[in-house]
Amino acid sequence: MPFNYKPDQSLAHWVHGCRREYKLYQDGKASDMTPQRIAELEKLGFVWKSDFPRKFKKERKHVPTEMEDWENCYQLLASFHAKYGHCQVNTRELSVPQKISFVIL
Repeated sequence: MPFNYKPDQSLAHWVHGCRREYKLYQDGKASDMTPQRIAELEKLGFVWKSDFPRKFKKERKHVPTEMEDWENCYQLLASFHAKYGHCQVNTRELSVPQKISFVIL
């Protein structure tokens, strides 16, 4: 399944993620892949290495780590607090970044 499989983009991304996690697992690195998941996928005939040619190689975006994401969200909330004087984020009334919408009190 190509990464840009149009009929179901979310499934294509999930398959890509499985392949990425499997590679990490094979390399002995931290991974969400388990022997049970490998066995279940292989029962379905899952292909671990995609043979679909890439039309072009995109520059990869930096995906923030959990700590970077937390720091970014904290900074957004701190900016919100500086502007409004509180942390009671109401996404229905204010234009706030989605990242801090979890702070609704």
